[in-house]
Amino acid sequence: MVETSDALKSERWHLHMLSVDPRFQGKGIEKMLVNEGKERAGKDGVCVQLYCGDHNKRWYERRGLKEVDRLPEGEIETELGELGWVMEWNPEPES
Repeated sequence: MVETSDALKSERWHLHMLSVDPRFQGKGIEKMLVNEGKERAGKDGVCVQLYCGDHNKRWYERRGLKEVDRLPEGEIETELGELGWVMEWNPEPES
């Protein structure tokens, strides 16, 4: 679910290729996966980033991720269409 390396871990966690079989969609599984990534990244004190398309950008926004960049047109194509957005979530600063 969560891809990281020692080089990237200090900067961010990248959620890569999150998908749920259509037979199991709408049951909160993808939300659980995103929350797990956010929780792990939060423990490391780093942000979460992922790429998404227009078809699910609002879904991620409703889960606290914000648009931080636009990918060059045609950079990443999937069966659902082009991934055009870089989305990011940052942990709350410790008080």
